[in-house]
Amino acid sequence: MASGFPDWLRATALLGQHLGDYYVVAVDADGNMYSLLQGETIDGDLRTVRLDDEGRMSAFVIDSVDAWARMLTIGNAELAVRLGSSVAYDRRGQVFLAESFERGWNRWKPHIQGVGAAIALDPTASVTGGYSAKCTAGTTLGKYSYLLYRRGVLPVGRIGIEFSFAVPGTVNFVFANVFIDNGIAFYEAKFRWVQVGDDLQINVAGLGMTSVGTAKVADADKRRFNTLKGVVDLTTDRYVRLLFNQQEIDISDRAINPGAPGPRPRITIEVGVYGTGGADEIAYIDDIILTFAEP
Repeated sequence: MASGFPDWLRATALLGQHLGDYYVVAVDADGNMYSLLQGETIDGDLRTVRLDDEGRMSAFVIDSVDAWARMLTIGNAELAVRLGSSVAYDRRGQVFLAESFERGWNRWKPHIQGVGAAIALDPTASVTGGYSAKCTAGTTLGKYSYLLYRRGVLPVGRIGIEFSFAVPGTVNFVFANVFIDNGIAFYEAKFRWVQVGDDLQINVAGLGMTSVGTAKVADADKRRFNTLKGVVDLTTDRYVRLLFNQQEIDISDRAINPGAPGPRPRITIEVGVYGTGGADEIAYIDDIILTFAEP
């Protein structure tokens, strides 16, 4: 029995082999073991495995060579997108919901108000897959058309809501609302693109809907989609960032609008369009993505 170990049931000696001989693997004074990983190339050369600045080791899916004899490397997130994932715009966060309406309304409840208001699956315009949600605002009363999704609350942290939209003509604004009620606190985050002035707005505590920037959409055509994503931090009760097409806006100095919690903990998402009162004011909505654990 080795010195210092009264009972081998409580100790292990890890051995490594070198040129046929065995050696005990050493640790430092705190019991930490360090290793230098190496891998053998196709030519038999040893190369040291390296880490990034955060100590992470990256792995890539590779094809040996392409038609021009060039090595092809892609990450797992890129592979998922190439296989048809709708999570292509911003890949941060863990995806909980990715909706492209290929299976209809099974997770969504349409809400409409006003004369002419309607929601329908549309096979003539989409970002991914073959369908989008054609939301027509009403001309009277609320003048809105939106889709609602509701479920039990998610883990506390940073939550993201993303959607793509196309506006072929006049609207008031397109929007995404996120309401989180955990039974103790209530959070109300709202994101809008307002057509007049190309205004980007969020709902700020004590201020209401507040402009945080401007952004022009693509052509007025139902096939010219734009993407908006907002992120909120439920541990600080603040917004984090707002993305619109090529822009990323820091909104971390803005507080989320609070409210009174209800009797049922839940998260609610609303995505759709408000009209100005004119006829045939339409937004095509696609690729609604809900994430949590956002960085």
